[in-house]
Amino acid sequence: MENFYAVLIDVASIQEYIFSSNKLKENVGASYLVENIFKEELKTALAKTLSLCKKDIDLDSWKRNPNIHPILNGEKYEIGYIGGGNALLLFKKDIIKNFIKEFTVLLIQNTPGLRTNFGTIGDFDFNNFKDSMERLNSSLKVNKNSYFPITTMPKHGITADCPLSGESAEFLYEGQFVSGVSFAKIGETESSRERITEIFREIPNGKYAFTNDIEELVSKNQIRHEIAVVHIDGNGMGARIKSCRTLNELRTLSICMGDSVIKALQFALKELIKIIESGKVKDASIVLNEGENGCTILPIRPIVIGGDDVTFVCDARLAFFITEKFIEQYSSQSFGDSSFSTSAGICIVKLKYPFFKAYKFAEELCEESKKKARKHPGHSYIDFLISLGGETGEIDEIRERHFFTPLGVLNFGPYLYDTEDASRDDHTLMDLKKCIKHFRDKFTRAKLMQLRDVILSSSAEECEAFAKELCQKGLSLFKVSGELYYDTIWHSQETPYYEALELLDFYPAEILEVSDDPQD
Repeated sequence: MENFYAVLIDVASIQEYIFSSNKLKENVGASYLVENIFKEELKTALAKTLSLCKKDIDLDSWKRNPNIHPILNGEKYEIGYIGGGNALLLFKKDIIKNFIKEFTVLLIQNTPGLRTNFGTIGDFDFNNFKDSMERLNSSLKVNKNSYFPITTMPKHGITADCPLSGESAEFLYEGQFVSGVSFAKIGETESSRERITEIFREIPNGKYAFTNDIEELVSKNQIRHEIAVVHIDGNGMGARIKSCRTLNELRTLSICMGDSVIKALQFALKELIKIIESGKVKDASIVLNEGENGCTILPIRPIVIGGDDVTFVCDARLAFFITEKFIEQYSSQSFGDSSFSTSAGICIVKLKYPFFKAYKFAEELCEESKKKARKHPGHSYIDFLISLGGETGEIDEIRERHFFTPLGVLNFGPYLYDTEDASRDDHTLMDLKKCIKHFRDKFTRAKLMQLRDVILSSSAEECEAFAKELCQKGLSLFKVSGELYYDTIWHSQETPYYEALELLDFYPAEILEVSDDPQD
């Protein structure tokens, strides 16, 4: 079989590009720009390189017919696959340099600040697909570490700094000069909302809407003004992609991954609307804002939906509910004989907290969940952090400073989502939810505050004495699966009760889906 010229495109530092601003408008616009480079920019670059009409470039044929390879039937090019910030292109002739030139010029013009890397080979072999992909990735790695392109206008002493990005200010926007990077992102804000609305078109049209203003996710009439940044990433997908033995298999997996994420988020949003329309959200004192034409602003804004990645921001008190619903649907899907699992990180912060820092926390929390998931393949995990004091540093540093006591660590997560097979791990989300409910049903606020103080500042003997005192008063602690924490509060330098206390204000009773507590 004939060999072909191949180029593997990788978008570098996608999260840094998207979340470098504290403005939701820029974040969603940047996300749209990243997604769109493999649509309009790619189509334009291919048309110029191949001397074809733009309307004749079909970027989606690989999805419709994953088993068909046009390049084997005489076509000048073929789209291998597109997904997760990557794209594989095959050419019949050695025109890769011309294509990269056309493509990167368009990116500099339309998406300043976005960096791409390229891996290339001249002997891509369909019959030896895995080896070809390994060589492409090796070329990509070499180029990524060798070239550091400048994709923004350099600063000069005669130009002002952009108040949004810190880059050189070049364009006038709403009475102030901003950088080309910020101007490009803001310019796609409405396009992003239209795209999200199209993805979730099953949401009752005209009744609900997404916002581009982060302050509209929580109402000014509410007592609390906290948001949650949630980052969710599929487990083991990189290994699955690398294990693909044919391009057809890789395409099918890529399509399945993308569809699974969309379906899971659609399901989560439908479940959110159900509890809104049932009155549970109102009963939980979560006030929804009204948008244009009398529609209701949904208290969630998806920002990144790509490959097996999802990032969204929402009202903090809905974060766990939405994340659980996403995982419920996502983990019910599979590829071949293997089901999907995922890891999630939830960071709860005040509304005015720097958005990029909150995202970084969510990403690190997701990685903590992934570490646990690697020990228990096929299972989904959630980790979270409530950061209302403006903490800085990495998650490990924050937990070392604020979540350590002489008796052990205060964080009990990551939490196993799966409820059917808790034998793999006794740190389960179901136990966490039951513990929250147990505290609400049986403890006064004063007694909960006393428990918190005991956990933070008492000796092992004092903790055990307090647990016995509670038991004598008919207020025994929730019996978490595994060790007998309820007898001593701490065991093996861990306690499940502190994070349950922390979540009391961020998981309303009205939407806490858990069966009645059978414990005494």
